[in-house]
Amino acid sequence: MRKKLYWAILSIIALAGLGYYFLAAATEVEIATVTRGDILHTVVDTGYVQAVDKSDVYATQGGRVMSLPVNVG
Repeated sequence: MRKKLYWAILSIIALAGLGYYFLAAATEVEIATVTRGDILHTVVDTGYVQAVDKSDVYATQGGRVMSLPVNVG
């Protein structure tokens, strides 16, 4: 009975400490007022896009292509 009471009190203290740690640990933030204006800075960069996976596509049977409904570009 004493061990259960000891562990219960210890658990309550630990939970209270964790709750205080997570709830009281506030982060300071900077607040700014939003106004309309011109864009002062721009970023121009060149990059390449690559697919994560590459797959070969092929037909399992032979045949004739009757139409190809796509636009170039």
